[in-house]
Amino acid sequence: MYRNIKKNRFWLVTAIETLVLGVSFVSVPTFDSLPWLSLADDPRLGMLLVAAGIFSIVVSLWDIHWNGARRLMTGILAGLWLGYTVMFVVFDLSSPVKFPSWTTILATAVFVRILAEAGWGHRD
Repeated sequence: MYRNIKKNRFWLVTAIETLVLGVSFVSVPTFDSLPWLSLADDPRLGMLLVAAGIFSIVVSLWDIHWNGARRLMTGILAGLWLGYTVMFVVFDLSSPVKFPSWTTILATAVFVRILAEAGWGHRD
């Protein structure tokens, strides 16, 4: 397993980030100031992030490649982080101060990292 952690450390860290974001969205409402963006505060979306994080941790720790699990994990993580990046950008644009928040910057960085690793990362 240590070899898999070393080999898949990028995906493991990204999975943990996704899991932590999901837990924070389940426990603390984030977009309560905008009624039309309150869909993002639905605990079910937070649970979706938690489930994606757990799935990604399992795929990373056991280095699973069958049935396209690695591609599925990459697509799920990229889609979720793109979605949350867009929600954070919309939230920032609707605020009185038109400046990106730290959550927008971090979500964008994670999304760009996922794309870079998917495109240029280690191939098996």
